[in-house]
Amino acid sequence: GTMYAANAQQNRSARNSSLFFLFGQIGLGTGPALAGMLLAALTLRIEGVVRLQPSVAENLLALMALSLAALPAVVLMAS
Repeated sequence: GTMYAANAQQNRSARNSSLFFLFGQIGLGTGPALAGMLLAALTLRIEGVVRLQPSVAENLLALMALSLAALPAVVLMAS
């Protein structure tokens, strides 16, 4: 990724490389936060009260939904 960012425009290689790393760091910072908010939203009751001990099946459903949301990113990384 860095090689392609640097070689895209030779006269702006430093700028392109720094933007590549900037967006990578933004993704590393916001990804876990968004995943946490998604998991927290999936473990709320209908009334909006947080469950203290959700069952295993409900946790599994939340994790499956999170993994389905991540599939497009995995497909894009493989291509």
